[in-house]
Amino acid sequence: ISPDASNGELTIEGARAFDEFPLYWLGGTFEGQSLTDVTRYQYDGSQGGAPENMASFGYGTCTPVGDGGCQLPFDISVDPFCDSPPGLAVTERGPAVDVRGALGQRVGEHFQVWTGDVTVSVFSDAGQEDALRVALQLRPVSDDGTEELGLLPAPRKEPCDYPPPTPRRP
Repeated sequence: ISPDASNGELTIEGARAFDEFPLYWLGGTFEGQSLTDVTRYQYDGSQGGAPENMASFGYGTCTPVGDGGCQLPFDISVDPFCDSPPGLAVTERGPAVDVRGALGQRVGEHFQVWTGDVTVSVFSDAGQEDALRVALQLRPVSDDGTEELGLLPAPRKEPCDYPPPTPRRP
């Protein structure tokens, strides 16, 4: 889809107008891969399982193999900070690293960045090391890719005012 199109769930304009929490992406295209999916997902947990509240930006396409689906070349998902704070992950974690002023860490096979009031999960079909490289290119959704990359906000320091949800596996 073009950066102005929608997959029926969220348009770029809708993402830019979204004000529940800040959104980050890689721009309308990234390394030759077009933005192909913009999704807003909310689930209150009333039917079982952990509540979820996120937006995601998918780049490129992939071909599913069997019933398992497939990994897009690049996928960025954004959750409110308190839904996925540092240390919540139940999978193997790497050392903490600075990501342009924000806190970053490998979590399982992807990379997470805690910046301001959000947690940004970065997935790359080339693996966890590439996900860190991609994370360094994150920009606010208001930036169409023409602005020079600056520092990201440091992660929030205030404690979350409710207990975190049950950890989910990536």
